[in-house]
Amino acid sequence: KRAVMMSIPFVDHKSPAQALQLSAVVAGHLNCTAGNMTCFRAAEPHEVIKAQDHSQPSIPSDIPQEYVQWGPYVDGNIVKTANLQNMFFQGKFQKKPFIIGTTTHDAFLIIYEAWNYNMTKPLFQEILLHQFLEKAPLVMKEYPPAPSGDQRPVLSRLATDVLYACPARRVMRSAPQAGLSD
Repeated sequence: KRAVMMSIPFVDHKSPAQALQLSAVVAGHLNCTAGNMTCFRAAEPHEVIKAQDHSQPSIPSDIPQEYVQWGPYVDGNIVKTANLQNMFFQGKFQKKPFIIGTTTHDAFLIIYEAWNYNMTKPLFQEILLHQFLEKAPLVMKEYPPAPSGDQRPVLSRLATDVLYACPARRVMRSAPQAGLSD
């Protein structure tokens, strides 16, 4: 009758083509053919994790998608849209009281797994330019790099806000428009 959503990464769901591509790459690393679930199920968990790790490009272009590799994909039946936030904005969710929340360091693991070494200031700035394009200067003003040292803590705070906190806030603000008052 009620729902709790905690630390939901508001990343787009994969398209069927993206899901099949990931499946094919992982299958290849497991020496399986794509779609052969018997072969997939026969693999040891550590082999699946290794195959998953090797399926990621060496220079990730979409960090959140790489971190949330295994998840729903848009099938047109159960998952009808790629963007979870839009489902809430359009009122296309179960109408029941819910609570949604995030933690201060939700994106910590994403950032520290993607960059398992100290991040320099130039790399931090390059990432922001790549992710935010013309809005990068505004983002850098809000999340300025540390004067020196590892920039991953700053990027973790930024990623937590972008992927978790701000979307959760927008979803909560849209609930009354969908008929939920509590």
